[in-house]
Amino acid sequence: IADTTCSMLNCDNSGAVTVNAVPRKSGTITPAGEGLIVAGLFGEWYVQQATLQPITIQGCNNNGAVTLKGNNIAKATSRHVVGGVSADHYSDGTFINCHNSGAVGVEGTAATAGGMVDANNLQVGGVTAYFHPYKQNADQIGEWIGCTNTGNISIKNIKSASYVMIGGVLGYNQNRSTSSTNFEDCGNSGELSIENTSATANSFEIGGIVAYNADTESAFTGEFVNTGNIIAKNVATMASKTYIGGILGYTVKPIANAKSYCDIDAQGLEDKAGMIMGIARANATKATNCGVGGNIISVSEEPSEIPGAEPVLTEITTPLNGTNFFEHIYATAVAADVASSDNCELLSTKPSLPVYTPAE
Repeated sequence: IADTTCSMLNCDNSGAVTVNAVPRKSGTITPAGEGLIVAGLFGEWYVQQATLQPITIQGCNNNGAVTLKGNNIAKATSRHVVGGVSADHYSDGTFINCHNSGAVGVEGTAATAGGMVDANNLQVGGVTAYFHPYKQNADQIGEWIGCTNTGNISIKNIKSASYVMIGGVLGYNQNRSTSSTNFEDCGNSGELSIENTSATANSFEIGGIVAYNADTESAFTGEFVNTGNIIAKNVATMASKTYIGGILGYTVKPIANAKSYCDIDAQGLEDKAGMIMGIARANATKATNCGVGGNIISVSEEPSEIPGAEPVLTEITTPLNGTNFFEHIYATAVAADVASSDNCELLSTKPSLPVYTPAE
């Protein structure tokens, strides 16, 4: 969709959307331009005119499964993006009360891990996969107000990807120095997972609300809740820049009034996972008025009693309690980068997702 003035109101999709990118003969599929773009409602918003008008997407819901399946897909010029409501948002825009309940997934279909070969960037989001203002105008803004995801989001059997991001509401919020983004009253209850991956990624982020927030002018107002479990299993040679957060994977801005009650099962990456943030850098120094609960699942490795056999792996579930919850607000690998957490508490029950009520 390319336009300077546009509003989409009360749009719904309940049908499955599947792109099965498999070569008919031996070889690879080489996507042109931006790569493969898949969404339940809006594939790509692209606005490059000098004078931009606000684009509003309000009351739009996706209830159908959105899936990109592939075998031997070559590196795209830019990225592959898969979103529940909207995939590639290359303009300003406001999402109000938009919801996704459909499963969103990227899955390699080869017998061995290698379905998504050399996917340069791979962004997946429940509501929006990728947000990138086209021009650096001071009046450009992106907003997600009252948006939720309840569908499971997964990446399975990919071989190589440089940058991988999985967000419950938004995958990648790209920085523009003169633009700004605002998040208000958003939530996720869908499971976020990456499994069976032999990728050597430059960076890898999972966030219940936003996977990667690079906007230095972004703001978080209202309430944010994640109750979806996070899983990273059989992930080989993953990046040192790995950030897994119940609310935010990577962020350059702080957040308040966030609650995350979930299980985080990040085998071998436990020290890079936090219930609120995977990492906090720059001026994102702390989370305030937050609440956490659930379990941290880790794996212990012991030698087998059988000579020559593989080590014995045992899952260990550590419930958060009044003694240890504070150390799991952030990933322990970056705890030294965080100043403090103010007024954070242990949650005894799962909170409900926020409900946004527009002002009359």
